[in-house]
Amino acid sequence: MIRDGAIPLVCITDILDDLGLEMKYEEKDLRESLGEDELIIFNAIKNTDGITVNEIAHKLNTKTAKVSATITVLEIKGVVTTYAGKIYIAK
Repeated sequence: MIRDGAIPLVCITDILDDLGLEMKYEEKDLRESLGEDELIIFNAIKNTDGITVNEIAHKLNTKTAKVSATITVLEIKGVVTTYAGKIYIAK
């Protein structure tokens, strides 16, 4: 099917990307749906053009493992995305 032009879908945002649409998050919605640690890390990512786990951990003075785990949750929730395997950007 891929040879025939089918587009593989990994998450709901793949559909939106294909249609040229963007998911917008209201600040209020984010505060309600994210935990405290998630919101802190999201804000650290949001205020950059791209940042690595090590840079976030250094900036927030926290452990890399904690940042990495929280980013995984944020990716599942669809509020951040990964580029080049290590650089995270808020959607």
